[in-house]
Parts: sequence; structure tokens; C-alpha cells
Amino acid sequence: MPLQLMVEPSSCVAEYATVSIAFEVRQRLDIARPHQMLPVDPPWVKDYDRIPGNHPTEWVSRFDVSKWCFAAAFRDGHRVGGAALVVEPCDVDVDTAQTGIALLWDLRVDRAHRRCGVGLALLAFVESHARSRGCRAIRVETQDINVAACRLYASAGYSIAEANRNAYPQLPDEVQLIWRRDLSH
Repeated sequence: MPLQLMVEPSSCVAEYATVSIAFEVRQRLDIARPHQMLPVDPPWVKDYDRIPGNHPTEWVSRFDVSKWCFAAAFRDGHRVGGAALVVEPCDVDVDTAQTGIALLWDLRVDRAHRRCGVGLALLAFVESHARSRGCRAIRVETQDINVAACRLYASAGYSIAEANRNAYPQLPDEVQLIWRRDLSH
């Protein structure tokens, strides 16, 4: 059955959160050579939802998510992914927000459906939504340890705009990557 994509209200954030964002870290992007990977030993599991304040149900107490676009992906009636897009990033990121540049806050795909086109379909869906709201570009943050996300963004035409080695003092081994894509095409 084909993938079904839809916008959901922010009141569906608990359902949105039922798709795990956790992934196994086995390698990291080599920042000096972005097409190269470096091994990670031993492998470990990263789960952004377990970081205090990061779980989607906690966003509602930190931000006005009523302005956000929540995209949901369904296959055979089952939720297999989602994306949270902030069209007015000054609501969450006052320091680096720029008018007309949307912020992809979160993208998640069910483990059983990863590498099956769900992530690319969600990206295209939120990019279309951002364009329809007058955004000229979209940016997203990830880390060098999230190789699957890095590959997804690169394959969708995003490029690394910034690599910040000291962005996470509590996680000194992770490099923050800011990806950006022009939406005028």
C-alpha cells in the first residue's frame, strides 16, 4: 500500500511521539571528509526523546507548538513516521532564526520502515508546506553520529552550512551539524 502523508494538529503530539527516534550509533560522519565515515567502538543507542525536555510531549510546555506543522506518514493505516516543522523559527530559536527560513525541528521514521523512502517523502512534504508558507529555505540540525540522517539530508539536496564542535558541552564527542536547503527550486 502506498505511503499516506498528512498534516495533523498539534494536539496529536502524543501519537506523533509513538514513533521512536532512537538509532544505533555504529559510525560517525568525518567532518573533514563528509563522504567518509569513521567507526564507533563500541556501538551504542542514541535516543533524543530520552534527553530531558526533548520528548515531543514535553515540547508543548516549552513552545507554542500550535503554529508548527506536524506531518504524519501512514502505511496500511499504521503510523510509520512524522516530521515537525517550525515555519516561524524565532518562536524556538531567537538567536539564529532568520525570516523566511523554516526549521525542521524533528524527523522520525519507525525502525521497520527506515531506508524505504519514508524520510524522503516526509522531507518533500514539509518542504512543500514551507514553500506554501513563503519560506525560501529550510534548515535542520543533527549530529555527526546520526549518519542515517546525514545521508538522508545529503541525498535530498541539503548541504552542511555549519559544523560546530563545541555546541554540546555535555556531549563533547558529538559535532552539531546545521544542514540547509534552498527551496526556491
